[in-house]
Formats: sequence, C-alpha cells, structure tokens
Amino acid sequence: MTKRWINKGMRQSIMIICIILLCTVLFGCTRPVSLEELFKSEEYLSEYDMPPEYMSMNGRVDRVGQTYYLSTEHWIKFYEMDTHISGFLCNKPECTHDTDTCNANIGYCLRGIHIYNGYIYWIRQNRGSALWRMKPDGSEHEKVFDIEIDTSSISDYSFAMHRGYFYYYAINNRIKDGQDVSAFTMIRYPLDGSEHQKEIIYEEDYGYAFRCSVSFVRNKAYALIIHQKRYFLIIRFWLLTCKIFRKK
Repeated sequence: MTKRWINKGMRQSIMIICIILLCTVLFGCTRPVSLEELFKSEEYLSEYDMPPEYMSMNGRVDRVGQTYYLSTEHWIKFYEMDTHISGFLCNKPECTHDTDTCNANIGYCLRGIHIYNGYIYWIRQNRGSALWRMKPDGSEHEKVFDIEIDTSSISDYSFAMHRGYFYYYAINNRIKDGQDVSAFTMIRYPLDGSEHQKEIIYEEDYGYAFRCSVSFVRNKAYALIIHQKRYFLIIRFWLLTCKIFRKK
C-alpha cells in the first residue's frame, strides 16, 4: 500500500515537473514584438496612434487620463478634472511662471501641442523651426531636433505624431505663371534614430485652396483639401509605403 502510494506520488511529481518545463520552453522562447512590427498592426495603439478626439481640437487641447493640457499663446496650462486644479505646466517649485525660463513657456509655436508616447510635443519658431517636447508633469523641457518647413504664405497647417513619425502638413499660397496657386505639402521625420531625415510624402499645386486637415487611422492617412470654390479633394495614403491609393 505504501509502495503504491509512493509510486503514485512520484508520477504526480514528475508530471508537474514536465508541465513546468513545457511552460518554461513555450513562454521563454516567445520573441518580443519590435516597434516596427507593432506599427504594421491594424489594431489601435493608444500610445502611438493619433487619437480621434485630437483631430477635432486642431492641437489646442490634448488629454492624458483625467488631465487636460491646453496651449495658449506662448504657454502650456493644465486642468485636472478630478481635483479641479489648474495652472502652468511647470515642475519648478521656485518658478514665478512669467519668464521664458519657465518650463510652461513654449515660445512662439505652430498650431498647438500633441501628446505622444509619454511626452508633449510642439513646434517652436525661433530663427528656424524645431520640434520640442516635455513630460506631462512639466519636466524634461527639451529640443528634439530641427525641422525644415516652409512657413511663408501659410493659409492652413498642422502637425501630428503617429506610429514613430512626426508629420507636418500645410497649404502655402504663391504666384505661379501669374496665377494664384496653393501647394499642399505633407512631410514626415522619423522620431527614432540619430539621423532625422526629412521625407516628402506628397506635394502638389492646386487652384486657390484655403483649408486642409489630415486624419490618421492605423496605417492610413486621409487628407482633406478644401477649395475656395466650395469643392474638396480627399487623398488617401498608405503610410507603410507612402503611396497614394485613392484620390477623388
């Protein structure tokens, strides 16, 4: 009786050890998913995708959890919904929030802010253009890299952070062959890596257009260009290859 019980106990112990070893092999060999692979997904990525509510705010307001962030002229302010606390977004306890050394001071910026992967981003104009960022707690106020954009004769413009890239799009008005024309341009820069190379995704002249907006949905972008004669053009891009696959 005792021998049988011992044999049964040994078999159970061996079975448990085998199960543990099998689980170790299965889960230990799981390869982590790279960002490059993740960005090919058709699932919504909350940390890396442009949120739908941001599109309607045109960069003036963004949110993390219960905290709203607002860009007002040269400053970023915050408002906490649960505590009703608001103020300048600066983590310096001694700061008076009235000089350009304050972390909440973002200088002359183009079209607001965008929160992406744990940082607040904005475009700062000061003898050229540059992408800046800081943490949502008002710390780590820093320049990311210089960007090359045409800010002359702009009638509409905006920017977005989406799946590893900084996107900028604008309508610039100019005279061509004695006629008023509008050029819609969309460019992007990679956020990762030491070399931030500018990539022109799309550039084309139209009749006199005055408004543009771009929506980013997973691996696609939809550009809406509104003409002064009340017609509009929709361009759809496949972001993985930067190819246009629908235009109407």
